[in-house]
Amino acid sequence: MRRRGIDLDCEIIGVVEEWDELPTGSWFAAGKDDKLWLRRLKLRKLDGEMTLLVVDERTTIARLERAKTGS
Repeated sequence: MRRRGIDLDCEIIGVVEEWDELPTGSWFAAGKDDKLWLRRLKLRKLDGEMTLLVVDERTTIARLERAKTGS
């Protein structure tokens, strides 16, 4: 996360539910069709919470292996 020149690292683990490019809806943002389009990733976290993340060029996404359950 960038914030006034400071980088903050965070890790969020979840299942990808959706990946889209959506407009911000901001009246002051300019870009495609007079809107700023952002890449968004919707995750279902391990506790069931749904989280919507904005993905930028500094975002790293990694696929994790599923835990093997043995009987």
